[in-house]
Amino acid sequence: MLTNTFDEKGNAIFEVVIPDPIYFLDLAFNSRSESKRYYLTAQIFYSGIHFAIRKKIVDSMKWYLHDYLSPLPKLKPPISVTITICNKNKTKQDLDNKGYFWEKTMLDYLVKAEKIEDDNVNFIPEIIKRYEFAEDNLRLLIKENFST
Repeated sequence: MLTNTFDEKGNAIFEVVIPDPIYFLDLAFNSRSESKRYYLTAQIFYSGIHFAIRKKIVDSMKWYLHDYLSPLPKLKPPISVTITICNKNKTKQDLDNKGYFWEKTMLDYLVKAEKIEDDNVNFIPEIIKRYEFAEDNLRLLIKENFST
């Protein structure tokens, strides 16, 4: 779900809410191999997973995010991005691992979909990751014309 508001200076603020986000993917390396469960954390990028599996996971996530992020207009830089992971269970969560996975896949999607020109610091000088004990959802808050 996408909502749009404006700050006191008239700059757009967009919030995307993904209800009940997925936490893992079951994928097979090829048609002859057994399916394996991959948890969606930063470990996918650093744990020595075969590049073809990593690509399948990232491509699958871009398709997953498409329905939620495609309604966004082309964004006016610089932008601020806040990613909030919400979970109603008070389990031990590793925010840097989960947050980085979602940050990387969401920002890569925004570049690929031409919503932003690039995801470097000239376009996104601020990225915040947060965790809340709340109903399961993933929230992306984007503020346009952000000034530090």
